[in-house]
Amino acid sequence: MTTAMIVDQVEDAVAAFNEGDTDGFVAHLGRDFYDHVPGADEPTATAMIGGLVRELRAGIPDLRITIDALGGRADGRDDRFHGRVTVTGTQTGPLWGVPSTGRSLSWTVDVSVRPVAGGLALNLEGLGLPAIFDVLRQIEQINPADQMHLPPIHPTSVPPEFLLRLAFNGQVADKPCAHLDQVRITGLPGPTPVGRGCDDCPPDGVWPTVRMCLTCDHFGCCDTSINKHARAHFEATGHPLMRSIRNGEAWMWCYVDGVFLGRRTLERLVPELGG
Repeated sequence: MTTAMIVDQVEDAVAAFNEGDTDGFVAHLGRDFYDHVPGADEPTATAMIGGLVRELRAGIPDLRITIDALGGRADGRDDRFHGRVTVTGTQTGPLWGVPSTGRSLSWTVDVSVRPVAGGLALNLEGLGLPAIFDVLRQIEQINPADQMHLPPIHPTSVPPEFLLRLAFNGQVADKPCAHLDQVRITGLPGPTPVGRGCDDCPPDGVWPTVRMCLTCDHFGCCDTSINKHARAHFEATGHPLMRSIRNGEAWMWCYVDGVFLGRRTLERLVPELGG
């Protein structure tokens, strides 16, 4: 595929996106991610990105992409193309548990594109923790930086696991964790115990959310809380894995390996634990 062909295909994909034709946009994507070929039991790029775009479009109907630049990469690779895009829109509908805010939103991000079987693979460069938190703050999914220690503005909202994976792992693919054999809690990813809070905070304590230790079932307030009791529990016991239990979330974090593990990993553990 030549440079001109890739540019044409990118422009066609963006045109479909801006016309509200999500299926037309997704049709330009290949099944592979930019840096990851999904396994037979893993969601494809078309499924993951298509689902994310459909959710965004539902809450931000006028969502629009502007191509600021697109050309060859500085490293000279003739199968890699780099550019910058700006995404804008107004949130007039509910999105990931956040009601309509009426806010005008704008994100600018560098993007790389390469051809893969069936279409194009996209990589949003620099879309790490700070950038994704900026996106989530603009839609009030998470609190402003100076209010992260407080309960969320919209308590029932849940960020997409796909974005959290990119934020904390920096990639779509799983990263290895050597501590899954220390998970002892059965029934995963079962419902959150109603009314249970941090085991170590006073009754009038305030925290954004709590995390559950997957070795001993300790409940501790999260890393953005004032007391950070979940991390303190890990430091005191060495129990490496915790689970988010906010509104049915089922992702894990390994304090030792520093990796994010998604719902599918938890679900694979259930039969092994007798859950």
